[in-house]
Amino acid sequence: MVTLPTLHPSHPRRPLRGDKTDQRTPTPAMSGRHESDCNRAGGLATLGLLLGFLPLLGWLNWLVVLPPAVLGLILAVPARDRGATTLNVVVLALGALRLFLGGGLL
Repeated sequence: MVTLPTLHPSHPRRPLRGDKTDQRTPTPAMSGRHESDCNRAGGLATLGLLLGFLPLLGWLNWLVVLPPAVLGLILAVPARDRGATTLNVVVLALGALRLFLGGGLL
């Protein structure tokens, strides 16, 4: 017969799958408003990025793409919104690449 080891009573137990006792309480940084704001900033930056890809409109990246993407990233990281963080990082990378290829202006 196999005996299973028993844990000492002071040993913290790991929560089982579906166990609702170990959930974090929401903090203001994790509220839905911040997630909505960072998604809006990322969406605005994405629209500006599409315009900035047109020839001779690369300068829009400085005004319409980079500031909202940075703001969205600043709001997304404390809100722990992984989708918005990814969106803003991708938009920042593509906007920076477009500026690099256009010499920073075109």
